[in-house]
Amino acid sequence: MSVRNWPRYGVASFNWTLMPQAIAFKGAFGSQALETGSPRWEVSLTGIHQKHIKSLEIQRFIESLGGFRHQLALYHLLQPVPRGTLRGSPEVAVLASRGATALTLDAGAAQANRTLLAGDYIGVGANLTQQVLRLDADAIADAAGIITVQLATPLRNDFNVGSAVVWDKPTALFRQRELSTGINFIPKFGQPWSLNLLEDWRP
Repeated sequence: MSVRNWPRYGVASFNWTLMPQAIAFKGAFGSQALETGSPRWEVSLTGIHQKHIKSLEIQRFIESLGGFRHQLALYHLLQPVPRGTLRGSPEVAVLASRGATALTLDAGAAQANRTLLAGDYIGVGANLTQQVLRLDADAIADAAGIITVQLATPLRNDFNVGSAVVWDKPTALFRQRELSTGINFIPKFGQPWSLNLLEDWRP
């Protein structure tokens, strides 16, 4: 098993959605939902018409995922970088525990008064601990470049002080939810392809 990186093919439609992991129970006297795990990102992509040579390349890439065997590293295509102004090389500033919904970062004094906005994405961890986080509220760094952000989903792991935080194309790891049907070819063109993915950080 290995990780494939997204090759930036042309996309006609893109959906990146947070999927709760829960079981719902319904009865005559009410209903209840039981969380069975951390929420996961779900992504669907649809391609565009391409000339035969490009379509064949895309089909080879889709087949290289090996069905459910290999992972695809993918970032949010519409928001590859934050809308806020914070850049630099931020790190975790305070020990972050599993289940926490806030994260304090040290971006350095050069990032004083820079911002991260609600809806921005950042990444922490690698491989088994890799997680893309969406921010739940606007935040601004203080004079020392310290910034505390509120998270839409809890951390899945502990992160030590000094752990790197990624703002440029933070990637999550995905596997196909269902096998791709491939690409249908018509004269001169390959028709649009589709991929349906669910976050899966397990090797």
